[in-house]
Amino acid sequence: MKRSATHDMTTGNAFPLLIGFAIPHFMGLLLQQLYGIMDSVVVGRMLGADALAAVGTSTFIYNMLVMGAGSAMNGFSTIIARRVGAKDQEGIRQTFYVALIMMFCITAALYIIAFSAYRPLLNIMNTPEELMADAAGYISVFLSGIVFLMLYNLLAGAIRAMGNSKIPFYILIATSFCNVILNFVLIYFMRTVAAAAWATVICQAISCVLGIIVIWKKFPELHIKKENRKFSSAIAKACLKIGLPMFMQGALITGGGMIGQSARNLFGTAVIASFSAVSRCNSIMFGAFASVGAAMLTYCNQNIGAGKPERIHSGIKKALAMNIVSAAVYSLLMFFFVKWFILLFVGGDSAHAEEMVAFAEYYRYFLIPGFMVVCLIEPYRNTLNSIGLSIVPVLACGQELITRSLFAYLAGKYQSINMICVAESATWILATIPLIVAYVWWYHKKLKPKMAEKTA
Repeated sequence: MKRSATHDMTTGNAFPLLIGFAIPHFMGLLLQQLYGIMDSVVVGRMLGADALAAVGTSTFIYNMLVMGAGSAMNGFSTIIARRVGAKDQEGIRQTFYVALIMMFCITAALYIIAFSAYRPLLNIMNTPEELMADAAGYISVFLSGIVFLMLYNLLAGAIRAMGNSKIPFYILIATSFCNVILNFVLIYFMRTVAAAAWATVICQAISCVLGIIVIWKKFPELHIKKENRKFSSAIAKACLKIGLPMFMQGALITGGGMIGQSARNLFGTAVIASFSAVSRCNSIMFGAFASVGAAMLTYCNQNIGAGKPERIHSGIKKALAMNIVSAAVYSLLMFFFVKWFILLFVGGDSAHAEEMVAFAEYYRYFLIPGFMVVCLIEPYRNTLNSIGLSIVPVLACGQELITRSLFAYLAGKYQSINMICVAESATWILATIPLIVAYVWWYHKKLKPKMAEKTA
């Protein structure tokens, strides 16, 4: 039998397990964000601020239609993680098979929804007429590659469920270099915003091929044998029990982002482009938070599968500490270097550069307080998803959607840039409260009595 690259997270101190998982995961997300930033830098410098604004206004639609389904794939992988914790080899294989079948069904439905909805959504978001053609071209190309994005999410999620976050990172190293090269080449020859999207879609396809090769060589537990090729409604139900709420969370979060974008689109190209640049930079910080959250997702579910839920509390305390430190460091960088972040994207000689810098320097004072709160969301959210309280993160995400809608309405009604600026931090703060309350309730009412019984 081939040697497995699986990592057991059910024994040992939580901190090295979480940090060992989170760092490679973050490096992988960082590479994704960096080539996303590279898309924006190349587009902004080679095609101008209007093209950068078109990318910014279309990104939220892509995320709304796809992030929810990608979150569902992560939900499916949690059931694999539980089988890993329980040392159930056949269960791992059959769960992986069922997840693959369900992934292709979701992808087919997503194609129908996406291609029928993206143009009406661009109109609903008040996309300026001069940006419409570029925005539509960019998003339509991205949507053509949904199947590759979905498949890679599931493959990478299955690998991470085995406790290994390094291999997805190595795959992203290869595809990131490919993406950077393709960005320059395709944009240089095509001279359109859609060229950046084509570069990403091609690299997503390559990542799927690499993921399949890695699973074949490194993870014999995920090799689907003939006897595993049967659909189990029980496994499907277990996957959906976690995957469906995570789907809703992802869709609600990105739906809220789209509503916020519709309000920003009322304030012109400079604000749209500046927010797009700041958001690209913020995505690095959110990648750090998400990596710790992903570590908690695998950590919690492996320990639940192993019958060791008492290890969860130790894990979440360390996860929260890691994210708080990350938020403090990023806040300092944003405070002192936001001007240079903006100029990285458009250059000082751009027609909108001065306005973009002015907006970003004002906007940072509203953002930084929120960073110290939003860092708590991912560890709590993924822990609640794991312990069966997924309804709370769904409600918190629904609250995010309502809050963003309210601020978008006020910004449009009063033409207030302050409503645009305060919306993010206010949304994060209100979304964090129910997550903390739910976890504290679960710890004192459910987990603490079980821990007391074990030590009695």
